[in-house]
Amino acid sequence: MGLADALGAEDRAQVKMSDLRYLIKAEVERNLFQNALTAEIPRETVQKLLSGKNDDLEAYRALELTPDQIREMDHLYAEKCKEVAILRAENDLLKKQLDDVAAIATQAGLEGVDHCEECRGGSGEDLSDTGEAGK
Repeated sequence: MGLADALGAEDRAQVKMSDLRYLIKAEVERNLFQNALTAEIPRETVQKLLSGKNDDLEAYRALELTPDQIREMDHLYAEKCKEVAILRAENDLLKKQLDDVAAIATQAGLEGVDHCEECRGGSGEDLSDTGEAGK
């Protein structure tokens, strides 16, 4: 017969405060661990939560950064990530446009023909006499 079987729903038991503290702490840890498993939190994060140790912050502590400075760095990093995403999208759009222009040039039979000074490497060659200008 276990302790739970010996006590009824409304029975009172004398418990030392140190024992009560231990029982409550164990129950809280069990609930946290159960919730972490349910939420599929990574094992390393759960270990840090239960142990209270987080070596990830040691680098920040060594730099003596304040929490406000860390938040500002995080904010700036998020802004830069957004800018990079926008630039990548623009780059993809420009590549698609360049591919479309190349396809049109191929269809028109203009592949390999230099049409501007940048394409000619700055040689200054004028194509207006050959009838190629204006295309």
